[in-house]
Amino acid sequence: MTKSEVLTPAWMESVVVGAGLVTIMLPVSTQLENIAVLAIVFILSWYVQEVLRSKGFEQSSEMKFRPHSCSGLLIGNLLIPMVTSSSLSSSTNQDTPHFNVLFQSLVLYVCVLTPLVLLGCMFLKLKPATEYRFHHHLWILAVVGLLAWALFQPRYNVATICIFLVTVSLTVYFFFTRLLYFLPGSFTLGEAVFVSESLTLLTALSASSLMRPITHLFACLQVLILGCVVIGLAVIPVAYQLLKHPEHHPPCEGQTPKGVAGESEIRADDWAYVKLSLYFYLCVASTIILILLPWLGYFLGQQPLLWGLYFVTATRLRMALLCVWAVLVMGAVGVVLLHQSSSTIVRKYFHILAICIYVPGILYDVDLLYLASAGTVFIFILLEMLRVFRVWPVGGSLHSAFLVFLDDQDSGVAILTHIYLLLGMSIPVWVYTGTVGNSHQGSSLALYSGVLSLGVGDTAASIFGSLYGKTKWPGSKKTVEGTCAACMSQLLGCYILHCLDPRISPPYVSLNVVWAVGLISILEAVTTQIDNLVLPIFMYALLIRL
Repeated sequence: MTKSEVLTPAWMESVVVGAGLVTIMLPVSTQLENIAVLAIVFILSWYVQEVLRSKGFEQSSEMKFRPHSCSGLLIGNLLIPMVTSSSLSSSTNQDTPHFNVLFQSLVLYVCVLTPLVLLGCMFLKLKPATEYRFHHHLWILAVVGLLAWALFQPRYNVATICIFLVTVSLTVYFFFTRLLYFLPGSFTLGEAVFVSESLTLLTALSASSLMRPITHLFACLQVLILGCVVIGLAVIPVAYQLLKHPEHHPPCEGQTPKGVAGESEIRADDWAYVKLSLYFYLCVASTIILILLPWLGYFLGQQPLLWGLYFVTATRLRMALLCVWAVLVMGAVGVVLLHQSSSTIVRKYFHILAICIYVPGILYDVDLLYLASAGTVFIFILLEMLRVFRVWPVGGSLHSAFLVFLDDQDSGVAILTHIYLLLGMSIPVWVYTGTVGNSHQGSSLALYSGVLSLGVGDTAASIFGSLYGKTKWPGSKKTVEGTCAACMSQLLGCYILHCLDPRISPPYVSLNVVWAVGLISILEAVTTQIDNLVLPIFMYALLIRL
């Protein structure tokens, strides 16, 4: 193997991920069997990634991935088990240790299964369906029903476990293929794997929630996130027709422009478009009213809208935070309206905006931040649906406005960079609050993983690298100078956060923190995935163990 083949972004990304995995497995408290399974996941993911790359899977398969990117299967398949292992070993919330062990086993099973499913897709030439069929609705409902039934069993006998494992396998395959079918070219292989695994595990947690008490915040999170999937399934018939409509596609060269052909045809065409859009809104509203609100009300034990109103008005501090966040959001809308073209400065403005929202939220009211971020993800995904399907009357305007978020990594149907930024900032808060316990009684740098890696490190690397960077990493547009700036700025950020938040557990700057920040800075430079998603999760897995 030549030097140029070794010093590629894919190989360097694999080295960084391997170093992070070893860092997580080093503590003496880590169980030997977990270390062995994590090592198996790493080796299997790396091997399948190299097999798929050598066979040209991304280029030849009808599963359309984002072009000009390495598969990223290794990092996409390891993020969840890394976070799970680190979080459970550091958890102070041991109310349900048996469930934690079962969930960790499920995570490791899914992450071993996924590479094997991908090999099967390649060798058996399995592809997403080339057209929509209604039975997909019934199929996914049957899968969720079997999963719920398996988790309801009081004793996990062999038959139940087999049904459970088959159900999980089918669910992973369903989410993976549906993502690539409805959003072609929007994901790398690693990103598609991570999203499909996350949705599968959240579905399993939601099924288990039916037989065990859960916090109100987690109930809101799972209903809002999985509610997007339910809404997506509900609008498929209408959305499929919208995609075929001329309003969705600009006129081709030589085609009669709108307004020149027969007036009656245009009016009929316009009215059909409006009717389809109204059906779309009706499907969304019906799903929210008939499914999501009763589902959430079941977990809360009361009317969800009243509970939400009482929650956000419980204290003056919460109302003040909401007012400040509303002003910041209006400022962001103003930036979008004023800048009709994308640039590094404009995109990084939203990173700085995220710092201004998340740092006060973590400092003063993590619960409010938890709920607000989950609700914002739900709204962003709905807006993206309106944009993708050009739903009248806002779809076209949203499409024009969201162009400001575009960068080289947004080449598919969906524009996901801004949603990934929100998820990257929020996932550390969601996981920390759900596993470590009441974050108001203590804090950790891991809570600020999104703030440090994206708001501080990624912003510094982009700005400093574009202004002063000269030495580029092999096979990458990123510069060594930008990476150094990212590392130094994150270490400075750790010190500032300690000054702002005295609850942060010491040491806020140590060799372990320097090591974690160094790995994150290098990963930002060499990863082929959207860094808004992978950097905060990888950093959380490294920092939560400190």
